[in-house]
Amino acid sequence: ARGNVTDYYYDPDGRFGDPIKVVAPANKHGVRPTTVYNYEPMYAYYKKDSEAVTQDADPVWMLASEHTCRTTVATSTSCVGGDIDMVKTSYYYGPQNAAQPNNLLLRGKSITGEGNSSSLETRIWCYEYDKYGTLIGETAPKGNSNLQSCQ
Repeated sequence: ARGNVTDYYYDPDGRFGDPIKVVAPANKHGVRPTTVYNYEPMYAYYKKDSEAVTQDADPVWMLASEHTCRTTVATSTSCVGGDIDMVKTSYYYGPQNAAQPNNLLLRGKSITGEGNSSSLETRIWCYEYDKYGTLIGETAPKGNSNLQSCQ
């Protein structure tokens, strides 16, 4: 509408089907808000024929983080206006080792951005699932949360 254009960019190697960058139409300041998505290869760990935990042979490219900038242009890793301008979401899918099974369900996410005190603040959400993979619990941040991670 009104000549606005949103541009979507994808991985040239086709490793994942979701975009690696989305550039929205220009705002009133002439800046095109950009969200940059970062993916990492992760492995599922499961018990196969014994009690030993086994790593799956093939990785799955999972969304590891995304960031956008509030007032300046986003680069592939940060914002032209510095970290205080960036809002970054990081995703946690569990440990990547054979110490315990891991089906790569989202276990937590953190969002870091400028807080009320004009400094960077992080809020963490944690998720819990039943044995069938159904979400059964969520711990959300409340105010100045002291939660440091989802374990």
